[in-house]
Amino acid sequence: MGINLKSFAYIGVFLSEFEKKAARDILHPYRLDKLEVEHLHHLTLLFKPKANPEAAQQLLPWIGKEIRMDLRSLSRCTVPGKEIRAFHVRLPRDVYCANEHPHITISAGLQSDGKPVPPAASNEMFKSNQRIVTLLPEGTHLNGKIGLFSYKEGIVYSLEEQ
Repeated sequence: MGINLKSFAYIGVFLSEFEKKAARDILHPYRLDKLEVEHLHHLTLLFKPKANPEAAQQLLPWIGKEIRMDLRSLSRCTVPGKEIRAFHVRLPRDVYCANEHPHITISAGLQSDGKPVPPAASNEMFKSNQRIVTLLPEGTHLNGKIGLFSYKEGIVYSLEEQ
């Protein structure tokens, strides 16, 4: 598979519109205050795949395949200027993920300068103890499709498109 990884920002598991609605339904009973920026788009498996071609090669056979992601918990950072929410996810055993804590960023607040808290702040939240964790019922899950993301082309689900 001779794919050019240079044009891709990341490899991820992407949610369909149906799965985004399912995620909102999962969140509904928790009656959380709405944050300014909704993400609820994907789970990053590998950021900058060109920088780690060995890991990218592990993921390329999964491109275009749908997988089940078990949602373990809902984590929230409520520190002003760092507000962010994310699902902590368990992936199928054979799916490589570079993140120590696989997650789907749900939403974010605004920083003191008025700019959105970046989705990557979820990584920091999972490493800190400045978060509130709510365990989700066993069997709570979302399905997603593995693809490559390019800022120019969007989501690519087929290696033949290259």
